[in-house]
Amino acid sequence: MVVFALTLVCIDTSNPLLRLGFFIIIPVFYFFKNKIDESLNLLSSSKKAWKLVKVVVVILLVARVAHCSYRLLKPNPNMEDIAHVHLRAFDALFLDHKNPYSEPLDHYPVGSKDYAGFKYPPLGLFFYAPFIALLAAKGIYLANALLYFLAAFLIGRELLKYSRFHSALGLIFFFCSDFYFRLAMNRGTNDFLPSLLMLLGVMSLRNSKEGAAGIYWGLSLLVKPFPVGLILFLSFFQKKFKAIAISVVFAMIGFLPFLFWDKVAFTENVIIFNLLRPVRESSILVHFSPLWQTLTPFLGLLILAGLSFMSYRFSIFNLKRSWFFITIGTLLFLLTSKMTPYHYFVWLLPFLIFYYLVPLDKKTSL
Repeated sequence: MVVFALTLVCIDTSNPLLRLGFFIIIPVFYFFKNKIDESLNLLSSSKKAWKLVKVVVVILLVARVAHCSYRLLKPNPNMEDIAHVHLRAFDALFLDHKNPYSEPLDHYPVGSKDYAGFKYPPLGLFFYAPFIALLAAKGIYLANALLYFLAAFLIGRELLKYSRFHSALGLIFFFCSDFYFRLAMNRGTNDFLPSLLMLLGVMSLRNSKEGAAGIYWGLSLLVKPFPVGLILFLSFFQKKFKAIAISVVFAMIGFLPFLFWDKVAFTENVIIFNLLRPVRESSILVHFSPLWQTLTPFLGLLILAGLSFMSYRFSIFNLKRSWFFITIGTLLFLLTSKMTPYHYFVWLLPFLIFYYLVPLDKKTSL
């Protein structure tokens, strides 16, 4: 619990330098993993421990549902710009029947050029559309709340394969992350859908369903281009080349209608802008010189490629090392991305939960 509390502090911090604490917490935990698993197995056989964690899960679940209901009823002035942009894109596409990538919805100058169109792939807009039509801005909160509880269900169900105690403990960790919930209900960010699709892809690989993993990852790319680096890493790390091929093909099919509608506007706003946009103030790269801000993302990807090659060539990992490298690789990708604001760390939390709780003696594909 202490380790997870420190993990949440690192995720929730507004100081990007404090996130370097992950590189201390995760490796230290690695060396004590066997002893921790033994303790968890001992606790899982205790009726008193099971009753205690069950009560805690119920209390946290009721608290989150109540908090969610309160937020849906209360006016919230703290919505992220992302949520406002989705509202304007919804009006443009579904009410005015205009191309959201061609309309001036989100002005963002980079150098001498102003990128003004919708800057995200189209699936997120279609996903949020019925919720926005029903509840306007509050619809984004409701959609994110459903994704939040769906993620909790998937984590609990996956850990139930090991024991009901592991499942309950994973839910406690998940519900205790106020950071994760706050972003869904206070900010209305759009990271929950792609991160959930990424999680479903990983779970599909764990069940030897490579085709399903590729579809989930392709859908994730249709919400945000950000996870392409993670998909490359996870695919090559696990030697799942079919999954990456399916994900790319699936994503391209989803892009085609808007490419035919206005390929210049779509390419500029979704691809070129995300390559050229400046470093975010919440990225660790803001503390680096302009040269290192440019080089570090490539160095991060190079290290990920090295880990993937070592895995592919030498089969260096067992289950313990696999979760370790997946978690470290995901963290490294997040920290070295120039576009990484702090809310992108919702992508890391499910991986951390599995890294902390999946027993070593269970044989899975990851």
